[in-house]
Amino acid sequence: MTVLVQQSTDHEPATDAIPADVPAMTVRVRTVQAADGTVVTVSGAIGRQDAALLSRCLHSQLELAPALLVVDLSRVPSCDHTGRHVLGLARERAEASGTELRLADLGHPVAREWLTDAGLA
Repeated sequence: MTVLVQQSTDHEPATDAIPADVPAMTVRVRTVQAADGTVVTVSGAIGRQDAALLSRCLHSQLELAPALLVVDLSRVPSCDHTGRHVLGLARERAEASGTELRLADLGHPVAREWLTDAGLA
């Protein structure tokens, strides 16, 4: 499975276009310098294979010790138990290191449901 990881700063916004040959999940990381934080935007369903990449991405961002880490899940229609576990571990690590972790754009009813079930919302 191919996963596209795009990285940009607040001065160079990453595009929302996903190439046709990239199935499943896309992770886009955007550093927000003014707020001393990072925004990780995830697109697509998060399955077992994708959860490992998401874990590496989130933990690599946490190693940079931002004051704020925002995970935008507004484009995630579903997330299996491994993905929810990854988000839970990231939340625990953020709390332990003093980073504020926020899950953003939880307006989609399906996303809200699986996040609530996992105790993340």
